[in-house]
Amino acid sequence: MHKKFLLSVLLIPAFYLSQAQAKKFDTTVKMGDVGYRIIYNNKKHDNNSVSITPIGFKDYSRDLEFPIVGLLKKAMIDDYNNDGYPDLFFYSFDEKDRAQTYALASVANKSCAPMYMPDVYIDPKLRDGYQGKDEFTSMGGFIIRKFPVYKTDSVTNTTSVTAERVIEYKAKTNASNPNNPNYKFEVFKSYDIKQ
Repeated sequence: MHKKFLLSVLLIPAFYLSQAQAKKFDTTVKMGDVGYRIIYNNKKHDNNSVSITPIGFKDYSRDLEFPIVGLLKKAMIDDYNNDGYPDLFFYSFDEKDRAQTYALASVANKSCAPMYMPDVYIDPKLRDGYQGKDEFTSMGGFIIRKFPVYKTDSVTNTTSVTAERVIEYKAKTNASNPNNPNYKFEVFKSYDIKQ
């Protein structure tokens, strides 16, 4: 009896410690010698700050830190704006399991600038049936976003998945001011795959 009690007392803190460690997001993504290290405590859906360290940038070594919403899911690297330098894209999920997206463009591997992605809710065609559960992948400089499309039956008040929506984004650069370029993702194409 004494041994079982002692074993359970020792295992309980180990279980909670492993759970706490599993939530922390600490990863590095690189293309060649250049990349980003992302650290995020991933404990709550709000009041969190992400820390990003650029790696291999010329004369630039300061960490970037800013608040984000949700629990961080994944980070990816690619040349999203087709300028020859690797950019960072990462996303989190809010309490309703809806994606919050964040991206940084490398400005000639000397500094970073934010890249904006339009919210799904802005476009009625894209938001129709959206309830979150997004998945993102990176391919050939494009961000590919997929999520289930739901339909609610007003008679029975049941919700069912009718399709999977696929949205392909490509980043554009407004280079009218080379000292302060503006980057944003635009929808390249979208389509639904019926279930």
